[in-house]
Amino acid sequence: MLAFGIHEFFEGIAFGMLKETNVAVQLAAGILIHKTCASISIGAGFAKTGMTMTRILIYIGLFSLSTPIGIIIGLKLVSLSALLQVIFFTLSAGTFVY
Repeated sequence: MLAFGIHEFFEGIAFGMLKETNVAVQLAAGILIHKTCASISIGAGFAKTGMTMTRILIYIGLFSLSTPIGIIIGLKLVSLSALLQVIFFTLSAGTFVY
């Protein structure tokens, strides 16, 4: 769960740092499809373990917040140095590849 959260967080950072609208729209579509499938899979996995519905919803809710938090941070990073942008894009790309 932690690995998924970190992946989604960096995905959000990459999205928040985008400057071109057409690229952002494409990435947003990918994020929506990916996040929907991941949430269903994670929820089903938790349900198989016998977790309560309340606990599952809490975990899925926290997972769902990871991308918007990353987007907010990405929007703030755009105004920083080019080196920091490259570092965060590289970390984001690494989580996509992994």
